Amino acid sequence: KWARKLTSFVCNKADLITVRDRESASELKEMGVAAAKITVTADSVLSLKPVTGEGGRTLLQKAGVDLTKPVIGISVRPWAGDARCFQVLAEAASKLQQRYGAQLILLPLQYSVDVKACEKLRKALACQKDVFLLNERYNTEEFLSIIGNCDLLIGMRLHALVFAAVMQTPILAISYDPKVDSFVNAIGEKPVGTVEKIDGDMVVQAAVASWQKAPLEQNKNIEILRQKAQINSDKAFALLKKG
Repeated sequence: KWARKLTSFVCNKADLITVRDRESASELKEMGVAAAKITVTADSVLSLKPVTGEGGRTLLQKAGVDLTKPVIGISVRPWAGDARCFQVLAEAASKLQQRYGAQLILLPLQYSVDVKACEKLRKALACQKDVFLLNERYNTEEFLSIIGNCDLLIGMRLHALVFAAVMQTPILAISYDPKVDSFVNAIGEKPVGTVEKIDGDMVVQAAVASWQKAPLEQNKNIEILRQKAQINSDKAFALLKKG
């Protein structure tokens, strides 16, 4: 209660507030923040432009990845009760490996916290062949390029999913927080499960479906979000000029 009151007090002092989804706007309004101050836009990361795949190819080849085979990127993070989630995900990923002859690329977006989560996932995999943990500090452009070389991105991290959206890589989202649900819903998709409730067969079925369809609708929705993301900086600059 006290934290919510403080949040309301601080936000009502602001000249401008942008939030990345309607759910966040509703939450602020429930706290007592003036609705007139709030503009619903989109995550600022969506304003990033796609990059070429050349840098990512170089980094993947350096790690030993064979780019003539399908590549599945997986981004996980530590969370309460993640042991069962990682076990189910490992079983599903192993089935996809066998079905498509795919290689698994484990991507720790938040270094070094996510490295431990990726190592936990790797230990749960039935087969260690064609599994690569990219245990280095990459910058945003490098992550974009790496993910752009993936045929599919399975992600818990919100910004792994956003990077995939920017690079037009099909995604499967595992939700651990409402912000993940909000983003995935905004691009016309649904989470394949949550950390608490995930089914391996559903992951495999969703992956197969994503592999077989062109993400046309997803691309259309992402372009709308990209335009909304630009509003963040436009409004900020307009406010500064006014001041």
